[in-house]
Amino acid sequence: MVSKKVEETVGREEARRRLLLADVQQDVDMELMAQMSRQSAYQYPYDNLKELYTKTTVSELKKAGMQEETDFSFKLYEEETVVPYLPKFIETDERVTGSMRGSAFHKVMELFDFSELTVEVNR
Repeated sequence: MVSKKVEETVGREEARRRLLLADVQQDVDMELMAQMSRQSAYQYPYDNLKELYTKTTVSELKKAGMQEETDFSFKLYEEETVVPYLPKFIETDERVTGSMRGSAFHKVMELFDFSELTVEVNR
């Protein structure tokens, strides 16, 4: 392992020395220079779309939905008006009559499961 590290270090130092001593005018790789020139001269074909905003976060959607309509924005989700459910006996102002109370008592007795009921008798 030590010999491998020594070889790597010597190789790097050799490459460094060659770069420092190289003649810039003679040691030019023309193919590499041409490739680099092509890459740096590249023009994006859809340049008009580079400013297009394409990503929207949930927070941005929420903020957009909360803005007032005077800001020329739109509501993302229209809220429906909530109509609370009220049972009939609460809707009306009727007083509970004896017959209504009796009917309710009889309905309870009809639906009650007496088999689950245990009665303890104290003697």
